[in-house]
Amino acid sequence: MLIAGSTTEDELNGTVLGYLYNEKTGKFIDATNLLGQLSYEDLANEETSFFKEPESNMLYFTEREQAASGSLNLDTQDVKVLTGEQVEGWLIGKGENVMSLQSFWNYVKEGGPLILNWVIWLLIPILSILALIMLPLMAKKSKTRKISQGRQLPGTILRMEETGTYVNDMPLVRFTVRFEDEGQMKEVSIKKVISFLNDIKIGDSVLISYNRKKHKAVFVTGEDVREQPKPDLIKDAVLSRIEALGTINRGRALQLHFKAEGRDYAFRLCSLPGLNTASANARIWY
Repeated sequence: MLIAGSTTEDELNGTVLGYLYNEKTGKFIDATNLLGQLSYEDLANEETSFFKEPESNMLYFTEREQAASGSLNLDTQDVKVLTGEQVEGWLIGKGENVMSLQSFWNYVKEGGPLILNWVIWLLIPILSILALIMLPLMAKKSKTRKISQGRQLPGTILRMEETGTYVNDMPLVRFTVRFEDEGQMKEVSIKKVISFLNDIKIGDSVLISYNRKKHKAVFVTGEDVREQPKPDLIKDAVLSRIEALGTINRGRALQLHFKAEGRDYAFRLCSLPGLNTASANARIWY
């Protein structure tokens, strides 16, 4: 640790003196012979630099604005004037002019416009690749969730019109689908990106998943149907009791109680005229 200052309380009226303090040994070494060649303004100047190797007895200094430089032998207290090349040698330091991962990381930590420019150009392709991978997966996951939240119903395309938006040069089309839900005819609007090669026209039958609470729907394709989880099969279920819950239009609401594998299962259904509910054995899919 280099400790330096002025010999007077008013720094500008005194001369510079200093000591080199060794934190391990707790000893001070006089460095005034070297520092005395500087004014207090030179000492306070940020362009003034000092350097000492850990195992060396040489203390160096340079003041770049004045192009002044020198060295002090701490053992003999001899002061020498250094040339520009000698100063450059200890300013760079051993190995610091060699490119390495550590030197590159030190340069990165300093920041600056060049580093920011590098970061931006690195992030652009990385984010683009991640978007190409993640967006289709997120869209597929979102559609699967919407299908599971709705009820699958058949419908008919009533109207179709382009929205003016294109995704990957394919038009985003607004479809109006008519369908029957709980005995009532309803219409819902669905937007979907389609290819110009798709042979879709008004009057085509479609399968949708309709969310009653939100009054929204999505198209259900053959791929979506295949991805639906398979129902569990309970074999040799025995019908134990039939409970009447009331009437719905022309049918009756029933709750059927089955026993299978030591467990009781209850299912609700609408019994239409002529439906036989007296079978003793059945297979249940749920």
